[in-house]
Amino acid sequence: MNRSKIFKALLPLPLTLITLGCNPEKQTLFPTDNEGGYTIDKYESSDQSLSDSVLIFGKIESIQKKEPLPASFIKWACTTEISDNIGNYRMMVMRNLDVEFRLSARSMLYQEIRTKSIDFGNLDSLQIDFYLDLSNEVFSSCN
Repeated sequence: MNRSKIFKALLPLPLTLITLGCNPEKQTLFPTDNEGGYTIDKYESSDQSLSDSVLIFGKIESIQKKEPLPASFIKWACTTEISDNIGNYRMMVMRNLDVEFRLSARSMLYQEIRTKSIDFGNLDSLQIDFYLDLSNEVFSSCN
């Protein structure tokens, strides 16, 4: 077997390992005050001139069902965004060093999750994936 065939055979291996390493199920969930949690991936800028805003994106899923939660709410300060029909969200946040940044996620029939304070530092973007726990509260009909 020549070198090019060996190289071609081994080429998918690093890509597979990288893909498995990025799987949120392999990441440690940051604990919250309920059974849900969140993961964070930080992407730093190599450019010395930072923009005035940071891109924050991610997904919201049920921790039990491992399914996306569409039309969930993402909130920070007085800003609220709604996730799309597959649980993804995206928002631009102004970089302000004087304000503590915490993000919360909630969805109907699920418990709310709040992140700990996040420092933007040299970040370009931040991926926060939320895994919500079912609520124990009983919801009654108003009929």
